[in-house]
Amino acid sequence: MSNHTYSKFLHAYLSIIFINFVIRLIVIFLIRMHLDELQQGERRLLVADDEIQPQNVVDGKKKKKRGPTRMGMVQSRIKITFNERGQPVAENSSKLSSYLGVIAREHIPIVIDNWRKVDEEIKQQLWELVQQRFIWEGDHKDIIFKMLNNCWRIYKSRKTAEIIEANEAVDRSRALNNIIRPQNLRSNTEWEAFVKKRLSDEFKAKSNNFRKMRKKQKLSHTMGRKGYARMEDDMKKERKLVEIPREDVWTKGHLRKDGKPINEAVSETLVSITKHL
Repeated sequence: MSNHTYSKFLHAYLSIIFINFVIRLIVIFLIRMHLDELQQGERRLLVADDEIQPQNVVDGKKKKKRGPTRMGMVQSRIKITFNERGQPVAENSSKLSSYLGVIAREHIPIVIDNWRKVDEEIKQQLWELVQQRFIWEGDHKDIIFKMLNNCWRIYKSRKTAEIIEANEAVDRSRALNNIIRPQNLRSNTEWEAFVKKRLSDEFKAKSNNFRKMRKKQKLSHTMGRKGYARMEDDMKKERKLVEIPREDVWTKGHLRKDGKPINEAVSETLVSITKHL
């Protein structure tokens, strides 16, 4: 092979290598763009978090804990229906609740004591986010904010349960460090202060008082996440009625699937309601 021929062959070979290298770079760039889009999409997943209690016990039986509900991304604004009392009802009301749970967790720092102390700028940002996702008739800002507050309190309760459980672990320090810190905190110092406060004697005393109050509440319901408003709306559709008696709604919300009262206290209350009808 002559030098000229070898030079042409080497040039062609290097050109092929260079082209393959460029193609690889382009592919890697496109993959990274795709992964970024997926991560952004995952942030928009609607996750509804229920309040976590150590154990729920009804009639001596442990109830199963419900995990987070995952939903797809919202592509366009969803229509929300409100009843005559200003409560969201129908199928899309659960989507609203789920979305409120996500943005409350992501935008309201967990270290703030209560809703009244949440900055007005944060509240306005939350309101704009809700309006971008949902549409409705009338003015329902107050109920939306009440729902946001409730979702945020549930999230704080969940984190508190995680902290208390970790504090009682064998390897306490490791268990506490494994808890995922909220991303909207400005520093690790804020998180450490929150953990310390939740493990304080003062907070334990307050928590015990609320636990005692919950134990006194014997009229357990069977509605799950649905609530009275959505249950009433479903009953109206099933019976094709404009109005459902409140005692009928209450009764259905405290019966098992087999139609029996959930406990003795509910049974006695139903007898009393029947007598006064």
